[in-house]
Amino acid sequence: MTFRPLLLLPFLIPACGKPEGILIGDVLLPGNELDEAVAELEEGFPGTGNQTLRWQLMRFGMGAAALVHHRFPEQSIQQRDLAQACADRIDAGATFDSEEVRWEKEGHMAPLPQSPEPPNPFGLGARVAAATATLEEGEWAGPLRTSRGWEVIHLHKRYDPVRSRSHVVLRRLVFPVGSESDWTAARDDWDRLPLSGDEDYLRAVPSEILRVRRPAEEE
Repeated sequence: MTFRPLLLLPFLIPACGKPEGILIGDVLLPGNELDEAVAELEEGFPGTGNQTLRWQLMRFGMGAAALVHHRFPEQSIQQRDLAQACADRIDAGATFDSEEVRWEKEGHMAPLPQSPEPPNPFGLGARVAAATATLEEGEWAGPLRTSRGWEVIHLHKRYDPVRSRSHVVLRRLVFPVGSESDWTAARDDWDRLPLSGDEDYLRAVPSEILRVRRPAEEE
């Protein structure tokens, strides 16, 4: 069983001088949040460089998640509390099965398909892939802040002991923030908004992308 503490939402983190992390337009993806996910993902991809993992996490979900939660702050807090209550019950001994039944009855959203997926950020989404890299079959993690909202996940099946190549089957309880159209808009905005912030984190962004996405005043 795995329980992960919550991180502060980026819109609750004060900025002074250069922010520690990546600014997507005017929305902060905190560096400590990114680094926590990198540390987890390294367990599944130990041969991959730190900056490559940072970019994969930004590109495949954590950038869009920062935008979604920034745009719907009150709903994010409400859904985080529901996801936290779910995690607390599991931590206290409730089964994931019972929480899945409760979640379906509450009608949060349609269940996601439980089919084998690659264990990387492209396949699972950034934050879920990072958490999954640390799990054994039957373990769970959450709440996780994703581009859909908050998630509590359970690793149902891992097909290969080599985690970088092992497809996995996850059960995912999503407590949504925004709608599907909001999630699409956030992904589109992640692909076009200027990127700025701490130079250490900006080094993870491929040079050809950073060249065209620097704010005008920094060019």
